Amino acid sequence: MTTISSHRTDLLLFVSIAAVASFLWAKKQKEKTLHSKSGRILSPEEQYVADSIRVNMPPARRMGITVEQVILRSEDTAVDEGSVSLSMPIKGNTNVHGTAFAGSLYSLCVLSAWYTLVIHLRNPLGDNSLDNATVVVKSSEIQYKKPLWNIEDNQMIVATSFLASGEEAWKGFLKQLHEKGKTTCGINGEIRIKTTNNNSDSDALSNSKETVVAVEFKATLCVMLPPTK
Repeated sequence: MTTISSHRTDLLLFVSIAAVASFLWAKKQKEKTLHSKSGRILSPEEQYVADSIRVNMPPARRMGITVEQVILRSEDTAVDEGSVSLSMPIKGNTNVHGTAFAGSLYSLCVLSAWYTLVIHLRNPLGDNSLDNATVVVKSSEIQYKKPLWNIEDNQMIVATSFLASGEEAWKGFLKQLHEKGKTTCGINGEIRIKTTNNNSDSDALSNSKETVVAVEFKATLCVMLPPTK
């Protein structure tokens, strides 16, 4: 009887540990794939950006930069403009005046532009052979149109960068990249303050109230292919 009871106890303990481990794993997976504000499941491209920031961008992670939305360019000429939106809290990113620190805003803009190009280089609508291309920021221009302050808890600083619209522009970029092994790409963007309604059943950006543009920027990125053997 003692042996049977001992085996039963061991079995119950194993089942309990397995259940707890399964619960924690599922919770971790859920946290990993849900949008931090809207609660929606991230798209594969948004998940890629979220993972990249978490693993490869410690400074951006410490600034609280997170992915908001990725819209892939389309071959449909009516909706061919791709974009990446990143958000950042005001807390921890202010200057001595209590307004958003210019350096933090600049970093948010440049990172948004960088991910916009990286995402589209690795997307099937582009060319999968470009997954290993090196993308670096060559130069950037930024205009601070108004100070950002008095930002509330349900508001977020959002930078959105846009690929140049038009199928011919994208094809021309890819053609030059393949022919020369490197090329540049100009990406424009803006920063707005968005107030979310905390509706977990819908997208954070499409369910938000926008303010006027606070920052405008343009980044020139250089793309280089790996040397051929």
